[in-house]
Amino acid sequence: MLLALFNLLKKFLSLLFIGIVIKLMDDYLDEDKDNLTNSKNLSHLLKKGILPYSLLLFAIAVIADFNYSISIFMSSYITGMLYNVDEKSNLGITFRAEIIVVLLIGIFMFGVKEMSSSIFLIASVQLLDDYIDYEKDKPFKKGFAWKIGKAECLMVFILCVLISLYLDYLKTFFSYICLSIILFFVRNYDFSNNDFISNKEG
Repeated sequence: MLLALFNLLKKFLSLLFIGIVIKLMDDYLDEDKDNLTNSKNLSHLLKKGILPYSLLLFAIAVIADFNYSISIFMSSYITGMLYNVDEKSNLGITFRAEIIVVLLIGIFMFGVKEMSSSIFLIASVQLLDDYIDYEKDKPFKKGFAWKIGKAECLMVFILCVLISLYLDYLKTFFSYICLSIILFFVRNYDFSNNDFISNKEG
């Protein structure tokens, strides 16, 4: 019983830490856009420390659960490149080619089911984020909500969540709890004073 609970805790912590890593990576890449929209960004808080902290948390996530952490990270990399699949990356190949390579490596390492559940899970998170940020992304016309339509984005989000639940309900359930924790921190932390907003108000 205790061993089973310990294994569940490791899976949860792996998803939490890899979720933070993905958030850090996303904020690092979106720093210029967030500066223009005056949005909170963890790069403002961690500055140059964002790289060592990301690597440390990534290592802990991998130790806690290798399959969950790596498949989720690879899936976030894949979905992040879907916006501009025909553009060339810094490696000189198209993002479409990178997606195929990363996907094939993921399937080889973890199998179709593990990678599929992670891809649909991350896709659902990305779709939800794009739906919520519809107005904020208006100046850039960026995001799936702008590409396929806001209502369509919501419907595809629901479909992705259902598929993800069917393939791995535990991973999906834990991931959305972790997402809530991360978003709670970001929304309630005052980056300018390095303190929680509630403490500042009190």
